Amino acid sequence: MNRNTIVISAIIISVLSLTSILLVVYQPWNLNKLEINFVKDEIKSCPGQKTWLVAEINTKKQSITDQQIKFSTDQQIDSNLKIWSETNLKIVEIFLYPNENHLDLDITVALKVNDGKSIIQELAVVDVVNWSSSFSNEIKQMKNTFTNFLIENYSSFTIAENESLDFMGNIPQILIVEHYLFCSDSWELELSRHVMLTPYDWVRVYLRARNSIQPCWVGMITSWDSGNHTIIEMNPPENIFR
Repeated sequence: MNRNTIVISAIIISVLSLTSILLVVYQPWNLNKLEINFVKDEIKSCPGQKTWLVAEINTKKQSITDQQIKFSTDQQIDSNLKIWSETNLKIVEIFLYPNENHLDLDITVALKVNDGKSIIQELAVVDVVNWSSSFSNEIKQMKNTFTNFLIENYSSFTIAENESLDFMGNIPQILIVEHYLFCSDSWELELSRHVMLTPYDWVRVYLRARNSIQPCWVGMITSWDSGNHTIIEMNPPENIFR
């Protein structure tokens, strides 16, 4: 074997090796594969609380209908599904309604998409714990302070949306920073409260359009008991709370 042949062979081997590495890393055969992602795949709930799971399905330009999206649970439980269809993306909201019979159970939720060729599935787990889901008049006052600000300053959030906000529950077993979820036809509103003495008793709210995966607005009051309820607007977080 002459020198030129050896060089050419070495080049071919190098190219083939590089091609193999690129195929393994980038996996072009998966570019059009559907992706399902829960915002959080392990959450806590309690009897009597409306449990709210959120997931996104990246359709990768495939034509996926709502009828091809299903979910199931490994426990018998009242539930329902809401799907928001956006370009190349579907936002899926799954609502579970645990009762006393579900106490201390881990409920597995399977979200499935049948694209006509295969069934793709992702799982989430809801841990039903001993907790009481409620909110006080003070939390209602905090919420109204923020929603009144939104009504006055953002036309997309209306009085009708404010009046239809439904209490979904407060996140169980979190005591230092309490989290309260509210839901209207178009919006998710989450209120978090730092349970400390002034000046550390801040209150924060984010707002998410339910047809989007990320919050679009955040406001904060630096100290509730100080009496200064000026709302400071902030950059929205990348993720919602569950």
